[in-house]
Amino acid sequence: GVYTESLVIDKLLEISGGGVTEETVIESTYAPCLSMKTDSATFSGFCLRQLAVEQDKQYPAVDICQGNLILEDCNITSKSIDCVIIQGATANFIIRGCRIFDSKQNGISIKDISQGTIENCHFNNNAFSGIRIEGSSNFIIRGCRIFDGNTNGILITENSQSTIEDCDIYNNIYPGISIKDGSNPIIRRCRIFDGKQNGIWIKENAQGTIEDCDI
Repeated sequence: GVYTESLVIDKLLEISGGGVTEETVIESTYAPCLSMKTDSATFSGFCLRQLAVEQDKQYPAVDICQGNLILEDCNITSKSIDCVIIQGATANFIIRGCRIFDSKQNGISIKDISQGTIENCHFNNNAFSGIRIEGSSNFIIRGCRIFDGNTNGILITENSQSTIEDCDIYNNIYPGISIKDGSNPIIRRCRIFDGKQNGIWIKENAQGTIEDCDI
Protein backbone atom coordinates (compact mmCIF):
# COMPACT_ATOMS: atom_id res chain seq x y z
CA GLY A 1 0.00 0.00 0.00
CA VAL A 2 0.84 3.70 0.08
CA TYR A 3 1.69 5.22 3.46
CA THR A 4 1.57 9.03 3.63
CA GLU A 5 3.77 9.48 6.67
CA SER A 6 7.34 9.81 7.96
CA LEU A 7 9.21 6.98 9.61
CA VAL A 8 11.81 7.61 12.36
CA ILE A 9 13.99 4.63 13.36
CA ASP A 10 15.08 5.17 16.98
CA LYS A 11 15.72 1.57 18.05
CA LEU A 12 17.44 -1.52 16.65
CA LEU A 13 15.17 -2.78 13.87
CA GLU A 14 15.03 -4.69 10.63
CA ILE A 15 12.18 -3.47 8.39
CA SER A 16 11.27 -5.10 5.08
CA GLY A 17 8.60 -4.16 2.55
CA GLY A 18 7.95 -7.87 2.10
CA GLY A 19 7.02 -7.80 -1.58
CA VAL A 20 7.50 -5.90 -4.84
CA THR A 21 9.30 -2.63 -4.14
CA GLU A 22 6.88 -0.48 -6.14
CA GLU A 23 3.92 -1.83 -4.15
CA THR A 24 5.11 -0.65 -0.72
CA VAL A 25 5.36 3.14 -0.79
CA ILE A 26 6.14 5.76 1.85
CA GLU A 27 5.28 9.31 0.74
CA SER A 28 6.17 12.29 2.90
CA THR A 29 5.78 16.04 2.54
CA TYR A 30 6.76 17.82 5.75
CA ALA A 31 9.62 15.57 6.96
CA PRO A 32 11.99 12.93 5.53
CA CYS A 33 10.37 9.65 4.52
CA LEU A 34 13.00 7.88 6.64
CA SER A 35 15.17 9.30 9.46
CA MET A 36 17.93 7.25 11.09
CA LYS A 37 18.31 7.99 14.82
CA THR A 38 19.67 4.77 16.28
CA ASP A 39 22.94 2.81 16.33
CA SER A 40 22.00 0.08 13.86
CA ALA A 41 19.11 -0.79 11.51
CA THR A 42 18.26 -2.53 8.24
CA PHE A 43 15.63 -1.14 5.86
CA SER A 44 14.74 -2.83 2.56
CA GLY A 45 12.16 -3.22 -0.17
CA PHE A 46 10.39 0.17 -0.11
CA CYS A 47 9.64 2.94 -2.56
CA LEU A 48 10.39 6.27 -0.85
CA ARG A 49 8.97 9.48 -2.33
CA GLN A 50 9.66 12.93 -0.92
CA LEU A 51 7.03 15.37 -2.18
CA ALA A 52 7.77 19.10 -2.21
CA VAL A 53 5.11 21.55 -1.07
CA GLU A 54 6.80 24.61 0.44
CA GLN A 55 10.16 25.84 -0.89
CA ASP A 56 11.28 27.15 2.52
CA LYS A 57 10.75 23.72 4.13
CA GLN A 58 12.86 21.17 2.30
CA TYR A 59 13.66 17.62 3.34
CA PRO A 60 15.51 14.66 1.79
CA ALA A 61 13.74 11.37 1.28
CA VAL A 62 16.29 9.68 3.60
CA ASP A 63 18.18 11.47 6.40
CA ILE A 64 21.09 9.58 8.03
CA CYS A 65 22.86 11.53 10.77
CA GLN A 66 24.09 8.69 13.00
CA GLY A 67 24.54 4.95 13.31
CA ASN A 68 24.98 2.02 10.94
CA LEU A 69 22.15 1.78 8.43
CA ILE A 70 21.84 -0.91 5.76
CA LEU A 71 19.51 0.41 3.04
CA GLU A 72 18.73 -2.22 0.39
CA ASP A 73 16.56 -2.68 -2.70
CA CYS A 74 14.73 0.63 -2.42
CA ASN A 75 13.56 3.12 -5.05
CA ILE A 76 14.17 6.66 -3.78
CA THR A 77 13.09 9.94 -5.34
CA SER A 78 12.69 13.53 -4.15
CA LYS A 79 10.86 16.60 -5.41
CA SER A 80 12.32 18.60 -2.51
CA ILE A 81 16.16 18.45 -2.24
CA ASP A 82 18.48 15.40 -2.22
CA CYS A 83 17.18 11.85 -2.28
CA VAL A 84 19.59 10.83 0.52
CA ILE A 85 21.63 13.00 2.93
CA ILE A 86 24.32 11.34 5.08
CA GLN A 87 26.21 13.53 7.54
CA GLY A 88 28.17 13.39 10.77
CA ALA A 89 31.18 11.59 12.18
CA THR A 90 29.07 8.72 13.56
CA ALA A 91 27.16 8.06 10.31
CA ASN A 92 28.25 4.79 8.66
CA PHE A 93 26.10 3.14 6.04
CA ILE A 94 25.67 0.53 3.34
CA ILE A 95 23.39 1.39 0.43
CA ARG A 96 22.94 -1.62 -1.83
CA GLY A 97 20.81 -2.38 -4.88
CA CYS A 98 18.86 0.88 -4.77
CA ARG A 99 17.59 3.10 -7.58
CA ILE A 100 18.09 6.79 -6.75
CA PHE A 101 16.59 9.13 -9.30
CA ASP A 102 14.70 12.33 -10.14
CA SER A 103 16.07 14.34 -7.22
CA LYS A 104 15.64 18.10 -7.12
CA GLN A 105 19.33 18.33 -6.15
CA ASN A 106 21.85 15.47 -5.54
CA GLY A 107 21.05 11.79 -5.62
CA ILE A 108 23.17 11.18 -2.48
CA SER A 109 24.95 13.92 -0.54
CA ILE A 110 27.64 12.77 1.92
CA LYS A 111 29.39 15.23 4.25
CA ASP A 112 31.09 15.93 7.56
CA ILE A 113 33.42 12.91 7.89
CA SER A 114 30.79 10.30 7.04
CA GLN A 115 31.83 6.78 5.99
CA GLY A 116 30.18 3.93 4.16
CA THR A 117 29.66 1.84 1.04
CA ILE A 118 27.41 2.33 -1.98
CA GLU A 119 27.20 -0.72 -4.23
CA ASN A 120 25.19 -1.97 -7.19
CA CYS A 121 22.98 1.14 -7.24
CA HIS A 122 21.55 3.06 -10.20
CA PHE A 123 21.54 6.87 -10.25
CA ASN A 124 19.80 8.75 -13.04
CA ASN A 125 18.12 12.03 -13.90
CA ASN A 126 19.24 13.89 -10.79
CA ALA A 127 19.27 17.70 -11.06
CA PHE A 128 22.72 18.05 -9.45
CA SER A 129 25.37 15.31 -8.96
CA GLY A 130 24.46 11.66 -8.76
CA ILE A 131 26.78 11.44 -5.71
CA ARG A 132 28.35 14.42 -3.91
CA ILE A 133 31.07 13.81 -1.28
CA GLU A 134 32.37 16.66 0.89
CA GLY A 135 33.68 17.56 4.33
CA SER A 136 36.57 15.03 4.53
CA SER A 137 34.23 12.08 4.00
CA ASN A 138 35.58 8.68 2.92
CA PHE A 139 33.62 5.83 1.40
CA ILE A 140 33.50 3.12 -1.27
CA ILE A 141 31.40 3.27 -4.45
CA ARG A 142 31.32 -0.08 -6.22
CA GLY A 143 29.45 -1.51 -9.20
CA CYS A 144 27.13 1.47 -9.71
CA ARG A 145 25.62 3.03 -12.84
CA ILE A 146 25.49 6.84 -12.75
CA PHE A 147 23.95 8.38 -15.83
CA ASP A 148 21.71 11.07 -17.35
CA GLY A 149 22.61 13.59 -14.64
CA ASN A 150 22.23 17.34 -15.13
CA THR A 151 25.66 18.14 -13.62
CA ASN A 152 28.47 15.76 -12.49
CA GLY A 153 28.18 12.02 -12.22
CA ILE A 154 30.27 12.15 -9.00
CA LEU A 155 31.60 15.29 -7.28
CA ILE A 156 34.36 14.87 -4.65
CA THR A 157 35.34 18.02 -2.75
CA GLU A 158 36.59 19.47 0.57
CA ASN A 159 39.53 17.11 1.24
CA SER A 160 37.46 13.95 0.79
CA GLN A 161 38.88 10.53 -0.05
CA SER A 162 36.95 7.72 -1.65
CA THR A 163 37.42 4.57 -3.70
CA ILE A 164 35.34 4.23 -6.87
CA GLU A 165 35.45 0.77 -8.47
CA ASP A 166 33.79 -1.03 -11.41
CA CYS A 167 31.28 1.76 -12.12
CA ASP A 168 29.70 2.90 -15.40
CA ILE A 169 29.41 6.70 -15.47
CA TYR A 170 27.91 8.14 -18.65
CA ASN A 171 25.79 10.72 -20.41
CA ASN A 172 26.15 13.37 -17.69
CA ILE A 173 26.16 17.06 -18.66
CA TYR A 174 29.16 18.02 -16.47
CA PRO A 175 32.31 15.85 -16.00
CA GLY A 176 31.77 12.20 -15.18
CA ILE A 177 33.92 12.66 -12.04
CA SER A 178 34.97 16.07 -10.67
CA ILE A 179 37.74 16.11 -8.02
CA LYS A 180 38.52 19.42 -6.30
CA ASP A 181 39.60 21.29 -3.18
CA GLY A 182 42.36 18.97 -1.92
CA SER A 183 40.48 15.70 -2.40
CA ASN A 184 42.34 12.50 -3.30
CA PRO A 185 40.23 9.51 -4.47
CA ILE A 186 41.16 6.19 -6.07
CA ILE A 187 39.31 5.31 -9.30
CA ARG A 188 39.64 1.72 -10.57
CA ARG A 189 38.18 -0.27 -13.49
CA CYS A 190 35.53 2.33 -14.33
CA ARG A 191 33.96 3.14 -17.70
CA ILE A 192 33.37 6.87 -18.12
CA PHE A 193 31.88 7.83 -21.48
CA ASP A 194 29.41 9.87 -23.56
CA GLY A 195 29.54 12.89 -21.24
CA LYS A 196 29.02 16.44 -22.48
CA GLN A 197 32.26 17.73 -20.87
CA ASN A 198 35.40 16.10 -19.38
CA GLY A 199 35.59 12.48 -18.40
CA ILE A 200 37.53 13.29 -15.20
CA TRP A 201 38.31 16.85 -14.07
CA ILE A 202 40.90 17.47 -11.33
CA LYS A 203 41.47 21.01 -9.97
CA GLU A 204 42.06 23.19 -6.88
CA ASN A 205 45.03 21.26 -5.39
CA ALA A 206 43.26 17.93 -5.74
CA GLN A 207 44.95 14.62 -6.57
CA GLY A 208 43.83 11.16 -7.57
CA THR A 209 44.86 7.65 -8.62
CA ILE A 210 43.25 6.34 -11.82
CA GLU A 211 43.82 2.67 -12.70
CA ASP A 212 42.56 0.38 -15.52
CA CYS A 213 39.75 2.73 -16.60
CA ASP A 214 38.15 3.27 -20.03
CA ILE A 215 37.50 6.99 -20.53
